Amino acid sequence: MSAFAPPLRHAAVWTCTVEPARVIPTPVSPPPFAILRPKWLPEPMSDREEHRQLSTTHGPVNSATLHFDATSGTDPRDALLLLERPRDRAHDPQNIPGTIHETIGGHDVSIGRRGEACMNLSWVQGEVALTLVNSYDGVDHVRYSCDIVRRVVESMR
Repeated sequence: MSAFAPPLRHAAVWTCTVEPARVIPTPVSPPPFAILRPKWLPEPMSDREEHRQLSTTHGPVNSATLHFDATSGTDPRDALLLLERPRDRAHDPQNIPGTIHETIGGHDVSIGRRGEACMNLSWVQGEVALTLVNSYDGVDHVRYSCDIVRRVVESMR
């Protein structure tokens, strides 16, 4: 013991129990447009639909995300994602750096590439702005070829 510190005679032990806060999700209503779906997929897939409210400079907007899970591969979850939002919230395809433009299924499609891989395909169809997102199946191995994701875009209805 130090000569400068008084001896410790009583030690107080505090315990408390913290109950986790319960988060009650607020359901988001479906977007104000008909959700489009591909009529053709490259393999058997299950799908999940998720509605989100996006914050924008013009206020909140409801959107939809379709998650397509493959039945094969090393990472089958979210093999393809399809993001849908109102047409007026579409990105200007001419102002997206690093993209190429193609006409696919009669639509002007902006394609974001990584090397030879087609990773993001964005276009407007009717009242809906869509983005199809390709994925990786393992390290540096793109799941679907450009020809395959083009065919998915062509099949959108």
